[in-house]
Amino acid sequence: YLNNIAAHRVPVYGYYYLVLRMNPADAAAAGVANNDLVKVYNDRGAVICAAYLTERLPQGIIQGYESSAVYDPMGEPGKSVDRGGCLNLLSPARSQAKNTHSMAIGTCMVQMEKWDGKVEHERTMPINVGEQEALARAAAE
Repeated sequence: YLNNIAAHRVPVYGYYYLVLRMNPADAAAAGVANNDLVKVYNDRGAVICAAYLTERLPQGIIQGYESSAVYDPMGEPGKSVDRGGCLNLLSPARSQAKNTHSMAIGTCMVQMEKWDGKVEHERTMPINVGEQEALARAAAE
């Protein structure tokens, strides 16, 4: 059902990609046209989305209205891009308060580029609190 809503997902080469909104000036600078596949990434991971150009966003801002419960890595998990739209991969692992499960997200710093088709992307930051704590314990030993 949600795949039929163009503002949510769009079909590109037979796969329904989550929409990532961006200002047309930013898209032009990156050589991106409407519905082109883009890689949005940081040191926590990378997600492939379809570009949706809109004047509703100022330059320098890209936006995904929602994340997705679909995690669909195109290769080895943790070492490849996700095409399911799981934008939470890019957000911090910290919680809002100690001993809670609420995530402290809303914004995160990312880079965006037109996707070159490469599936490899090595993340350098932990993806969750448990992994973060395990790395800290290993470093202390």
